[in-house]
Amino acid sequence: MTMPTIRTPGATALLTALSLTACSGSSSTPTPKPTPQPTPTLMFTTVDTIAGQVGVRGSKDGPGSAATFNYPVGLAATGAAGATNGEVLLYIAGLTENIRYAQVGYAGDPVGTAIGRGESGSVDGDATTAKVRAPQGIAVGYDSPAYEAYAYWTEDDSCVVRKLTAYPLNGNRKAVTVAGQPYACGAADGPVASAKFNRPVGIVANTRTGEVFVADTGNRTLRRIYGAAVSTLAGVAGQSGSADGVGGAARFTAPSGLAMDRQENLYVTDYVTVRRITATGEVSTVAGTPGTTGFRNGKGSEAQFGRLSGIAVDENGTVYVADTGNHCIRRIIPDGTVSTAAGLCGVAGAADGNINAATFDEPVGLAYHGKRLYVSDSTSQTIRRIR
Repeated sequence: MTMPTIRTPGATALLTALSLTACSGSSSTPTPKPTPQPTPTLMFTTVDTIAGQVGVRGSKDGPGSAATFNYPVGLAATGAAGATNGEVLLYIAGLTENIRYAQVGYAGDPVGTAIGRGESGSVDGDATTAKVRAPQGIAVGYDSPAYEAYAYWTEDDSCVVRKLTAYPLNGNRKAVTVAGQPYACGAADGPVASAKFNRPVGIVANTRTGEVFVADTGNRTLRRIYGAAVSTLAGVAGQSGSADGVGGAARFTAPSGLAMDRQENLYVTDYVTVRRITATGEVSTVAGTPGTTGFRNGKGSEAQFGRLSGIAVDENGTVYVADTGNHCIRRIIPDGTVSTAAGLCGVAGAADGNINAATFDEPVGLAYHGKRLYVSDSTSQTIRRIR
């Protein structure tokens, strides 16, 4: 999961199911119809900072409280390898020109560098030679048969999709280009080596099928990487709009954050709206009104957003979005009703504490794992947790 480029300051299938068994009655008495049950909604209470120093830019590794970030944007979460008490591994993309990680739940919540030398470039190689340039979206993939988590990420400046080939603490890890040609931006489908992207941002991996989906922001399309080929799932390159529809009939304005639910539907933040894309490429608008910026809770098109970035979906189908422009995290339940999940919308800050008093400063990346939300709070230079 998922988010606009920040260049200057300021700027599968696990489904919760209810099994209902009707008792047999007499032949003359119809079986009562089960009463529909509401979808559970997680209620968070607290926000805390797990890594970074408020307002301090840098690329320092070490204990979370001593580490520094330079506008963290992309964020992905997974269970840490060998975890015995719910420890979490976060992958972090930002303007430090490398891929970072945080080991949440271990002593000091340590932060390290997974790949990249801190020198700008789009160069494949190992931990000592690889270079990374302006990484944006980041997502978790899995390697078989070891089934260890690794990361896919997008580089908007160099217009490529890349991945880490091993767990970030593995000494054999490497950066490898998955699709696209460095600095050859465009809109070509086809073999991965010749395919072209235009400033891609959001990315998500389907760990069941091996598909990788990309929000190709500059082309205003949703792309699919599968096997050795790239195709366009929805939208038309170079054509902006907000039309719902199937495949090439749909239009996007600025697709950025990308997430997948347990039924393998995609959700994308499209500037001030949230869109859903089915496996067949059918696009619909879940919440927000195209072209209308603001703040308002409500159902579907009644809701308003400031400027959306990261997105995540929990096991109950609830969608969470980073409302970057309003400095808060919003929640969308399955019926399309939008509410505030965390933060004081319209108030920028970095205060931890009660969910209704905590503040964020341009949150961008959003990841969900283990009934917790993790946020890359870009302008405060920190990684936050909502629980």
